[in-house]
Amino acid sequence: MSKGEKKLAGTENTREAGIRRNRRTIIIIASALLSLVLIFGITVGTVVLVRDKSAVVKYEGASADAGVAAYLAATYKSYYIRSVAGASDTEEYWKTEVGAVTQGDVLKESTEEYIRSVVVGAYLFDRYASLTDSERDAIERATEEVLDFKADGDENKFNELASPMGFDYEDFCRATELLYKAKSAKSVVYGDGGAALTNVSDAEVLSLCNTYFIQYSRVKILYIDTKEYVVKGSDGSLEIGENGKYLTQYLSASKLLSRHADITEIRRLIEGARTGVGDEMSPEYFDIMQDKYNISKAYNESGYYFSATSAFSSGFAEDSTEYLPDGAYKAALYKMLNSAVEVSFEMNEGEYREIEGDYGICFIYKCEREEGAFLASGYDVFFHDFYSDAADYLYDESVGALSDDVEVREKYYEIDPVKIPYNYMFVAKIEQ
Repeated sequence: MSKGEKKLAGTENTREAGIRRNRRTIIIIASALLSLVLIFGITVGTVVLVRDKSAVVKYEGASADAGVAAYLAATYKSYYIRSVAGASDTEEYWKTEVGAVTQGDVLKESTEEYIRSVVVGAYLFDRYASLTDSERDAIERATEEVLDFKADGDENKFNELASPMGFDYEDFCRATELLYKAKSAKSVVYGDGGAALTNVSDAEVLSLCNTYFIQYSRVKILYIDTKEYVVKGSDGSLEIGENGKYLTQYLSASKLLSRHADITEIRRLIEGARTGVGDEMSPEYFDIMQDKYNISKAYNESGYYFSATSAFSSGFAEDSTEYLPDGAYKAALYKMLNSAVEVSFEMNEGEYREIEGDYGICFIYKCEREEGAFLASGYDVFFHDFYSDAADYLYDESVGALSDDVEVREKYYEIDPVKIPYNYMFVAKIEQ
């Protein structure tokens, strides 16, 4: 073999040896990584199994063990006592009977419903998102602040103080994370203020919006004064007095007689519509009477869209009487309009109702909702908080439905919300 051949052979041998060394290195590294993955997987799997085994309340991957559940029960009890009129953390109060049960029974049922909802909320959060690093840092800061201010930064002292309530610092930290997830779940699913629901070009989103829209009542309101009325000018505009309020005066005998005649006729027609006997009230005649008597004609044609949670509905009576002078007339109309909103939720479409007050008669006609009315720009006054309210409604409905399937294990019932001290001391406030 020539020197060149020997050199080439030597080079090839060296290259092959290098390749073999590289292969061994790759195999070693791969084996090490695989070992780490397996160890990590086993560790995570073990943690999950341990948590699942120790859980007293569980839904899918979200759960609360006895300590976390005790924290939730004790903290909820503090909220319950502040919220329920006459509630006090005494043996006498919890033994007070409410129908066939005691106040203590009511607390127990309410506490379980609450804990179920927290676990479901945490599950929904985990399904659609995961905690960011900044969120984890915020949760950790918040719990550490409580530890510092309430227990001088000493976990042992914290545990000693919290022991009568059945939880320790670790339970407190896990419960705080669970609560944060539950509180954030609605925004994660539906966006801040229901922003995700504004994408109505998506058929599924539009369907969700329509599900909530069914909760609205569309009604027309006819109000006929029977004592005092707002004076109108020759052009039909409402007259304003020196105090910046509407000018009102008492009805003359002739005007009162004419109004009572119309009221009698309206009642006759409504009775006909109810029984199907004789002449019946029609939407067209109702509109004519609205134009004749209502102080404002702004919503005679469209009617009003009310919901139990909209700002427009809650402020309707106040806004409608804002420019009336203070006094018995304003107070009576305010009361009647509030009642009209409440009555509208009880009515069926096509139904008429009457509310009689000291200063007038209110007739209500519940008409069919217009398809997609919440999308109409001309109806913004009724629906400016539609999407945020829809998110609240849809989230509550989802949590309510899923809560029925939450697994509540026997050990949970070893926690007695009546006997456990209420927790107002250890509550983390998370700020980002």
